Parts: sequence; C-alpha cells; structure tokens
Amino acid sequence: MAFNISEFQSVVKDVGINDSNKFQAIIPAPRALGGTGTVENTEQVIQTQENFKLLQFVCDSANIPSKNLKLLDYQPMNFGKTSKVPTGMTFGDLNLTFMLDSKHKVLKLFELWFQSIINTTSEMAGSTGAIGGRTSYELAYKSEYKTDILLRYFSNDDNRKYIEYKFLDAYPVDMGAVELAWESNNQIAKIPVQFTFSTMSSLQGEINIDVETGRGANNFDQRVNGPR
Repeated sequence: MAFNISEFQSVVKDVGINDSNKFQAIIPAPRALGGTGTVENTEQVIQTQENFKLLQFVCDSANIPSKNLKLLDYQPMNFGKTSKVPTGMTFGDLNLTFMLDSKHKVLKLFELWFQSIINTTSEMAGSTGAIGGRTSYELAYKSEYKTDILLRYFSNDDNRKYIEYKFLDAYPVDMGAVELAWESNNQIAKIPVQFTFSTMSSLQGEINIDVETGRGANNFDQRVNGPR
C-alpha cells in the first residue's frame, strides 16, 4: 500500500501530537525526612515537607522508564524450534533533573536523603561516633527512606487529562555531578538524580480544574481550596 500524505495528515490531525514539556513530578517526603512516603491523596502531599513540595516546580526534565520482558528460550521437546516465553518484567530507572534554588533547599534535600539511607556523616566523629542513632556507614531500613513517586504527563488537547505513572518504593541511587564554572554566567545550575523503584503502574486520570500552565502550577491549591 502506497503512502498517502492526505491520510497521514488526517490521522495526525485527528489524534494530535503531544508536547514533551507538559508534566508534573510529585515526590512525597519519606518517613526518614518527616513524611509518609505515600501519595494516597492530595492533602497528604500538601502536608509533606516544604522542600519536597518545591521539587514539583523545579523538576526540569523527566523520563518515562522503559519496560522490558524477561524472556526464556523454550523448546517443548528439548529440540526443534525455540520460542521465547516471558518470565517476568524489568524496568529502567527513573531519571529526574532539578533546577537548583539560591537557598540550596533542593541540594540540601538530596544530601539529607542520601544521608538517611547510609550514614556517612558519623565518619567525621570517628568510627564509633553516631548521628541520629546510627553509627558510621550504618544502613537504614528501606521503609524509612523509600517513597512513592507520581509522574503525570498532561494532554495537549485537554490540559485536565493526563497519564499518571506511579513508582512504588522509590528512592535515589545516584545524585549526579553539579557543574560549576565561572564562564557559566546566567546559566541555571541543575542536578540530575536517578531513582530506582520496585514496580510501576499507569492509569489515565483527570483533574476537575484547568491547569494554569503546562507544568501543572497551582494544581494542589486549587484542588483543596476550589477554583480561584
């Protein structure tokens, strides 16, 4: 069948093409940093620490992680044609990049988050020193530092509709380098953070108010206090 440009234009016009900048990342504080580590409802997100609320507004880029089936080569009679059978699923990592604020709230937040996972500060007090009840390089329980992250990808056609990805038991595993240079005048400092998680789910959702910008600004205030 020959390619039909008119049909292509008609299909694209019907379904539309979505931009990649209409997203919102919601990261509640884990228990170790004063939160609950869950996003069961909007009010719960609002009550998390101030610095974690800031993250949704300074999240500069995000990715929807890959999904890959784990396959096993299968031969019914141990000979002949081989077929592949799925035995499980693996996920890529969640990578988020954050703009750094002049008060260093974002940078301090991730420093504390990593510290809540493995205690490195006690090293300064000696091998037997303890901070927060944990000795040098003592590992915390996962229930203390994990959280559930939401990533919402909004539609161009209706900015109230989105695909929501939920990442369970997420926590940061890599805090990338922050590039500093005298020649980088008027450039925004950013920090890339890689998160791991146990599993992810997706669903289609809709908020009952218009989002003022493509990034979902003021979404929480409007849902709690009503449209302005």
